[in-house]
This record gives sequence, structure tokens and C-alpha cells, in this order.
Amino acid sequence: MAQDKLASVEIYSDLICPWCYIGKRCFERGLEISDLADRVEIRWKPFELNPSMPLEGMESAVKIPSDNRRSPHVNLGR
Repeated sequence: MAQDKLASVEIYSDLICPWCYIGKRCFERGLEISDLADRVEIRWKPFELNPSMPLEGMESAVKIPSDNRRSPHVNLGR
């Protein structure tokens, strides 16, 4: 970490995850609001939320229920 930096933050994120993107933007906005953006060293690390995802991908209607299998409140309009 550089001498003039207040903190070093490592963020593990899946680049195609919409929730990861929302978290990224909220974190960046928080740094901007607090005027700490220049004093925090950020290191992005890759993280694969679904390592079993086929290379060709899968339909959202198939993927969403399997991702939320623990939540009985998922309503896909069925």
C-alpha cells in the first residue's frame, strides 16, 4: 500500500453479476461522497459465482430458480 493511502481494499466480484455491479457502484459512490477516493487503494479480484455455468450460458428463466432455490419467495409468474 502506498504511503499516502489511508486503506487498501480488495474486492472479489463476478463481472457479469448485476448485484456485484450494483455493489461496485455503491462502493464507488460512497468513496466519492466521503472524499476518500484518492486515499483508498482498490484491488479488484475475480470471483466466479457459478463455476458450473456452461460456456454457452443458460436461459435466465432456468438460471434464476436454481440460484434462488433457498428462497420460497421467488415468483417467476407461474
